[in-house]
Amino acid sequence: MSDAEIRRFWRLSWLSALQAFADRDTQQRRWLDPKERNPSYSFVECMADYFDGAAYLGQEDAYRKRLEWGHLSKAEAHTVAGFHALADAYQAPCDEWDAATILADPAWQEVVASAEWAQQKLLPLLSGPDEIEALTQPPLWSEKDGSYYARLPGTAIIPAAREKRGLRAMLASIKLWLVG
Repeated sequence: MSDAEIRRFWRLSWLSALQAFADRDTQQRRWLDPKERNPSYSFVECMADYFDGAAYLGQEDAYRKRLEWGHLSKAEAHTVAGFHALADAYQAPCDEWDAATILADPAWQEVVASAEWAQQKLLPLLSGPDEIEALTQPPLWSEKDGSYYARLPGTAIIPAAREKRGLRAMLASIKLWLVG
């Protein structure tokens, strides 16, 4: 991939991850739907996609590095700084799969409100329709053979066993899926 392609992919992934935080409607509809099989519609994946996924903003100096690499502007980094700090500090008051309790948590509602504010302030700073779509619309997901694929290139997740809890159970379900 060229530097320009890496920058574009990162920006679309970053904006899409921010969109998931700001999308109250999708959180209410999809996170609470007991029939939802795509784990991307969960608090766990919302956090993981932003901090550990393609956006990879879990490092303390992640935005500084992205600025150095030319992936975003100072104005964009400044715009999301408050949201980033709130999201990074957020601690679910319950099990991470308990969407109803998380959505009712005033601290989570503050994170969402901060993401909505950042989303609105970023719009005039973006460089094209793909970026605006990534920031304002949830990705279109398709399922194939038990894996989910987003419209962003290279984005796929293996569904987690939602009835089991914890990292160990998730890893066991992935191992089972891989080796049968």
